[in-house]
Amino acid sequence: MTEYPSRRRLLAALGTAAGVGTAGCSTLVDYSPDPFDGSDDCPPYDPVETTTTTWPGTFGGPAGTATVAAEAVPDGDLTFDWSVPIETFMGYHVPIVDGDAVYVHDLDASLFSVAADSGEERWRLEMEGPGPAPAVGDGRLVVATETGIEAVDAATGAREWTAAEPAAGIFDAPPVIANGTVYVAGGVGVRAFDLADGKLRWHVPTGLRMTSPPAVVDGTLYVAGDDTYVRTLATDDGSERWRHKTTARIECNVAVAAGTVYTGTEAGAVIALDAASGAERWRFQLPVGETERQQRPRTVATDGSRTYVTTDTTLYVLGAATGEPCWRTRSYSGSYASGIAIGDGKVYVPVDSDVREGWGAVFDAATGERGQAFASGRDRSFEMGPSLAEGAIYGTGNGGLRKFS
Repeated sequence: MTEYPSRRRLLAALGTAAGVGTAGCSTLVDYSPDPFDGSDDCPPYDPVETTTTTWPGTFGGPAGTATVAAEAVPDGDLTFDWSVPIETFMGYHVPIVDGDAVYVHDLDASLFSVAADSGEERWRLEMEGPGPAPAVGDGRLVVATETGIEAVDAATGAREWTAAEPAAGIFDAPPVIANGTVYVAGGVGVRAFDLADGKLRWHVPTGLRMTSPPAVVDGTLYVAGDDTYVRTLATDDGSERWRHKTTARIECNVAVAAGTVYTGTEAGAVIALDAASGAERWRFQLPVGETERQQRPRTVATDGSRTYVTTDTTLYVLGAATGEPCWRTRSYSGSYASGIAIGDGKVYVPVDSDVREGWGAVFDAATGERGQAFASGRDRSFEMGPSLAEGAIYGTGNGGLRKFS
C-alpha cells in the first residue's frame, strides 16, 4: 500500500509520549495572510449560522463541516487551562466533546473520558486494536476497532453492544451518529446500525475500499471512496439517490452545507457538487507543492461562505459558492489527525513556528489575518485536533490532552 506523507508523520511521532507539565504559555508568532492567484475575486464573507455547540465527531457535527455556533467559541485571548497526561507510544485522534465530558482515544487502544471543566479522568476502557476516532450521541460513545464496532455508555464506559463488521484501522473512516443511527463507511461497503441496540438496519456494498469520512444531512448520507465516486444514500434504507464520478480516489472527508457537497480527490482536486442532483458546481485544482509532488486535500470544512482545505503543509481558503481563492497560510502543520475548527468568523488550526511544532493559531476567516498563537509549553502539544466546543478548544499530542479557553 502506498504510504502518504501524513502516514509517515504518524510513524515519525511514535515514541514521543512523555510526562506533561502543568505550566502553560501563550505567545504571538508573525504569520501573515498569503493571497494567491485569483484572490481579488473572493466573494464577501457571509457564513451560514449553525446551532451546534458540541464536537460529537471527528469533523464536528454529522454534516462534517467542522463548524460551531458563536456561543461555543472562546471569547477573548486564549489561555491554557489544563493538561491530562495520556502516555502512549502511538499517538491520538481528535478529541470528542459532548456536554461536560471530553473523550480521547489513544492508538494503543485505550479510550478515556475526562471532565471538561477540570480534566479529571472519569473512566478508562481498554479495547481490541486501535481504530479511528469515536463518535458520541444520545448518551452512547461508538468506537470502530480492528475487531468491529463497539458502543459504550458515555457516562460510565460500560459496554452495551458490539458488531463484528466492519473492522477498522487507524486510517479508516470514523463512525457518524445522527438521529439514533450509527453510520459506518468501511471496508467495501456502508452500514447503518441502530444506536440503541446495534442492530444492523442496512448494508450497501461498494466496489472498492472506503476510508473517506461521510456526512449526514436531512435524511441523506453522503459517502465517497477509492472507487472515485461520491454517492448519496437514503438514511432510512440505504437506497441510492445519485452518484458522481470523479477522476481519482477519495480519502478526504465529505462536508455538506447550504445545499452543496464538498470533498477532495487524491489528484489534488477540490470539488463542490449540488446536494440535490450531484451536478458539479465548481472545481479547484491544488498547485504542485515545493517538493514537486501534487498536493492532496486531507480535510475539507465549510461555514457556507468559505471552504477550508488542508494539505500536509498548507491551509487553502476558497469561496464556498464559487471556488475562487481567498487566502492561504503555509504555516499549517498537518499530521495524521490534524484538522480545522471554525466558529464566529475565526479559524483554529495547528501551525508550525520557528521554535517548535504543535502550536495552535487563530485566523480571521474573512481576511486570513492571524490573531493569537498559543501553546501549552511542550513540543507537538497541539498536533492532533482541534476540537471546538462549549467555549473552549481541545487538542492532543506529546503525552496528553489539553484545553484552552
